[in-house]
Parts: sequence; C-alpha cells; structure tokens
Amino acid sequence: TGNFGIFGAQQATPLALVITELIHNSLEHGLAATGDLLRIDVSMQNANVVVKVIDNGVGLPEGFNYKNSANLGLQIVRTLTENELKGSIELVRIENETQAILTFPVKKDSL
Repeated sequence: TGNFGIFGAQQATPLALVITELIHNSLEHGLAATGDLLRIDVSMQNANVVVKVIDNGVGLPEGFNYKNSANLGLQIVRTLTENELKGSIELVRIENETQAILTFPVKKDSL
C-alpha cells in the first residue's frame, strides 16, 4: 500500500533492485515453508521514504544479523541502500511478521 511518487534514475534503479531482492528473500526464505502474506508498504516520514517488505513466514533465524550474513543478495541490498540511496535498512520481527524496513531521503529533484 502507498505511493512511491516519481524518482529520477539515480534513485529508481537501486530502489527497484533492492525491493526485488527483498521480495525474493521473503518468497525464498520466509514463505517457503509457511505463511501466506507478502505486503509492501510505502510511506513518507518527513523527508524520507520508508518502504517495508513484510511477510508472515518462518521469521529470522535466532541471532541473525544481516550485516554479517554471507547472503550475496543481502550484501547487495546493504551496499545499494547505503551507497546509492544514502539510506538504511533493518530486518526485524514484529509479532508474527518479518519486516525489511528501507529508509532513504528523497532527492529534491526526484519528486
């Protein structure tokens, strides 16, 4: 739910790659054995876009830290988020949902 608005190519390209990888991870890891929900929420908070990729699958492994993960997809997500989007990402479990929360500033010339 939500509206992305209009982004220039400098933000749209890495954003599309990050969201695609997060959806892939939800489907491959989170929802492979259990769960039936995959949702993407988009909102604005001050001058930041917040994108949440949410699933109700198995959840994150105990002690999981994506910053130390050997998963190439998550390494790419982190690099694109921090270096290209100048944002941050966190993976959290809230009740029965795993949420990948991507936050990045909107470039004024993008909207």
